[in-house]
Amino acid sequence: MTKVEFPKDAVTGHYYLPIRIYGKTDTNALFTSALVDTGATKCMIPTIHNDKVLNLPVLGMNHDVRVAGGSMAYPYVSIPRIVIAKVEFPPIGSMVVTDTDLGERNVETWLGDTFVVGMNFLGRFDVALKKRGVIIVET
Repeated sequence: MTKVEFPKDAVTGHYYLPIRIYGKTDTNALFTSALVDTGATKCMIPTIHNDKVLNLPVLGMNHDVRVAGGSMAYPYVSIPRIVIAKVEFPPIGSMVVTDTDLGERNVETWLGDTFVVGMNFLGRFDVALKKRGVIIVET
């Protein structure tokens, strides 16, 4: 069993997960922080990151996706692998990012304007939001 904990953002009050998103190969990968959205059906990545780094083909279009301001249409791709990352800041040296074994393959993901982890990824794990201001993700 793997368990990771991340604090909520002190400024926004939102929860973010450090993730590594893999494209067609492991060299086509990017590391980022994604908003945890338990109300989102799917994950989302910015279109520009797919175009510039991941290079994944658009598989189709989801119409009438409900968002806070109404409904939208989003193209979608299948991410070969998304992994929750562990970030460490050693006393000397640069930030170290390693993958945990909390990941999933072939995650259908909308192309939009921000990084979001939705329930099609989060729902594969045990996720708990704690009163003390942390999110816990485990297998």
